[in-house]
Amino acid sequence: MDLSRTPAGAATVIDDSLSLHAMLLRQVAARPQALAVQCGSERLSYAALHRQQQALAALLQRHRLGAGAVVGIYLERGNALLAAILAVNSVGAAFLLLDPATPTERLARMVEQSGLRYVLTQAAMPGLPGAPAATRIHLDDGDGAAPPLPRPASAQAPCYLMFTSGSSGLPKGVQLGCGGLSHLLQAMAGALALQADDNVLVLSSLGFDIALLELLMPLVCGACATIVPQAALGDSAAIRSLIDTAAVSVVQATPSSFQWLAAGSWRPRRRLQLLCGGEVLPPGLLKHLLQLGERVWHAYGPTETTIWSLLQPISDPATPVLLGAPIGRTQLRVLDAALRPVAPGDTGELYLGGPGLALGYLSGERQRFVTLEGGVFYRTGDRVRRGSQGLEFVGRSDRQVKIRGHRLELDEVEALLRSHPLVAAAAVTAEWSAGHCSATLAYLVLHGLDGGLPDALTALAIDELKRWLGQRLPRAALPRHYRVLASLPLTASGKTAYAALPAAAAPCAAAPAPPPGALERRLLALWQRLLKLEQLGLEDDFFAIGGDSLLAAMLAFEVQQAFGIEFSIATVLENSSLRGMAAAIARAAGQRDE
Repeated sequence: MDLSRTPAGAATVIDDSLSLHAMLLRQVAARPQALAVQCGSERLSYAALHRQQQALAALLQRHRLGAGAVVGIYLERGNALLAAILAVNSVGAAFLLLDPATPTERLARMVEQSGLRYVLTQAAMPGLPGAPAATRIHLDDGDGAAPPLPRPASAQAPCYLMFTSGSSGLPKGVQLGCGGLSHLLQAMAGALALQADDNVLVLSSLGFDIALLELLMPLVCGACATIVPQAALGDSAAIRSLIDTAAVSVVQATPSSFQWLAAGSWRPRRRLQLLCGGEVLPPGLLKHLLQLGERVWHAYGPTETTIWSLLQPISDPATPVLLGAPIGRTQLRVLDAALRPVAPGDTGELYLGGPGLALGYLSGERQRFVTLEGGVFYRTGDRVRRGSQGLEFVGRSDRQVKIRGHRLELDEVEALLRSHPLVAAAAVTAEWSAGHCSATLAYLVLHGLDGGLPDALTALAIDELKRWLGQRLPRAALPRHYRVLASLPLTASGKTAYAALPAAAAPCAAAPAPPPGALERRLLALWQRLLKLEQLGLEDDFFAIGGDSLLAAMLAFEVQQAFGIEFSIATVLENSSLRGMAAAIARAAGQRDE
């Protein structure tokens, strides 16, 4: 047990050995009928959540799952997610959240790396890519067996797996410990002074580790978690209405998501605490957020140190946005290339240690985990300056970026492009806007480029690469622009000279002709506004040019509003080209008018 000082200055008692299961039992004893979690019309009290957790734990123990096992959780957004996480934790196993919206090839890689043999899911869910032999454990398979004897893992045992971007071209699995997650949940609840009457919005994607904070932090004090239903994810008006009607008090999102959610003149009924991280927080957005909430928290942290590591409370728009103070017992070092501490005012690389430090990568790689005086630290790759008021973010020391809150190593995209038979060489760079990475740009040398390829063949090659990458990378990681070169510029040592690449990756062919019909032109305007792109053609794929699941949800809502039809995220996924989507809208409008 430890008495730590939070970034807000308050002392809080943190017990790293307190398991998620123990947190649940505390609330069941103290407030059994209090609301624990809700999604749509479904609501669970702490007592009901405990009963669901026990039933699922009995299922898991029937399969003899416990310490050392990894259980995949492959579910749609809903209350069952929380019950499943708690059930896995109560039997001592580790969990891997599998978001159904993740590209199939990437899901398959995650399953393969984790060695997944058991999946907690629902009968209606499709097969899990890459796991044909995995045992499916259905939520409704319980038979009323006696409640199991809980066997929660120790603080040093694995609690969950999370996948980040890897330079090999494959997702990189990280093992996070039970003690580190418990420490983070308690420290964050203490920093935010969370109480039993608080209500935390669960807005983030299930493949993003910050979703765990939203789901699990309420357990610390008996608060409620309100899960945004899948159908409402892209509808800012519906989410704002949910915040008001459910009396939500804490909202966490990336700056990009807050830009969209907080647009316009909306003022929540209840003063909010707003937790913002994953990208650079622009001053203009900070000023707007402070009008919505009593306090804005700027958070920073890599996956390898358990969600967030540093936290800065901000109540004045004139306050400079810094990385913040260590959360709980998190330790930090700012070191030069020789691993010596830098002087105040100087720039160095940030190293993080403490209870949240990951147990390691599934691959066994240890290069980023460095032993220093005081313990083992994670080398973040972020360059920071020790300013007079705190740590200032300067930039990356490697080629890792964040796009809409998703961490990506540019080398991952390069490695995949180079592995395609059409590609002789590839370079990928970041496009920066307002201090943060907004997109990736791909430069290609294609096989058989002697004397150049006709524009038509080049366009066909690019279309094939877009399709191929779309099956293997998160949508946020897909390049927005492609440019074919005769050769890549090289340094004297024979490496890619990124600084000598053209300033921007222009489209390979001439600007596309405007869509011929009024419907296509109206849809084009929606795409341009959401994707912040001008040059678009009928055959462009929404996801290949920068769309992601959140933007798809927003687009579905915008189409419903603009055309007066029913239009779901699934329809966007099934008709992702501009031409195909316009045809789907025309069909839906025709059915409406019949």
